[in-house]
Amino acid sequence: MSEDNTILEFETHNAMSRVAMSIGVPLFVLIFHGLAFLVCLFAGIYFLGWWGLLPPAFPLLSFFAARIICALDDRALRRFKYSLRRRRLNRLYGRHLLITPRNPDWSKKNARRIIRKNFLSGE
Repeated sequence: MSEDNTILEFETHNAMSRVAMSIGVPLFVLIFHGLAFLVCLFAGIYFLGWWGLLPPAFPLLSFFAARIICALDDRALRRFKYSLRRRRLNRLYGRHLLITPRNPDWSKKNARRIIRKNFLSGE
């Protein structure tokens, strides 16, 4: 019995990590906007008469905004959600939870300090 050291490669094309999309929008976002559109339409017509055709414009506009956001990246809404969560936590607990420093020049200053301390002193 001989041992083969061949590496098996399969083309998955990121199929397991992709978000289910329809009409260029994630499926759950499409379902949510569809239901919101119908609820706004029926409630608007019931309460406002013909002026009730205006409230469904809000879910329709947010649907097109989601479609534009997700045009290039199917996970853009997830990243947007995490950025909003990060901002909320920063406001609630302060900036110290974030790993990156507030000042973008801080890493350069810290690197210079470490280089001076370790390399120039001969340690």
